[in-house]
Amino acid sequence: MKHLALLLLLLPAWLPAQKIEIEKRVRQRDFPAEALSRLDRDFPERKCTRYYLESDQDSTNYEAKFKWMGNRYSVEFFRDGRLKDTEKQIGWGEVAAGPQALIEAQFQHDFSHFKVKKVQVQTVPHDPDPRYEIELKGRNAAGVAFFEYLFSAGGNLLQRRKILLPPNHITLY
Repeated sequence: MKHLALLLLLLPAWLPAQKIEIEKRVRQRDFPAEALSRLDRDFPERKCTRYYLESDQDSTNYEAKFKWMGNRYSVEFFRDGRLKDTEKQIGWGEVAAGPQALIEAQFQHDFSHFKVKKVQVQTVPHDPDPRYEIELKGRNAAGVAFFEYLFSAGGNLLQRRKILLPPNHITLY
């Protein structure tokens, strides 16, 4: 596993629109104090909290994954403990009809066949409009691969990235 992580870090930085992400579980005591305070304030009585140090080709951040009020959450923080984003896992059927139609049209345009694997509502500080982050497995002329899409609340495409590793048990929520 260490060799795979090293290989992924050494891949050329010029690879556009690709997601290379590595998560390493950390102890609560190694998590930023400001982030822990915010979690306690915003998500009291959360359950099954797990803490991670997350690295991709652009940055290294902290992430907490947990269950709260019957939902799965992922809250990401910058290294200094400031909030980066909050993601709540939802079902595909919970996406509003209008945006869902636009999102599905995008997927049908990009793929001959696709299967949505995970949908999250993402909120970021100082932006009142939520976004949809969607992971899927899609087939196109290049073959079958996993992708991550980010859409505005209205269903407009904001970002598309190919995931170089398929989702695993760490990225469940």
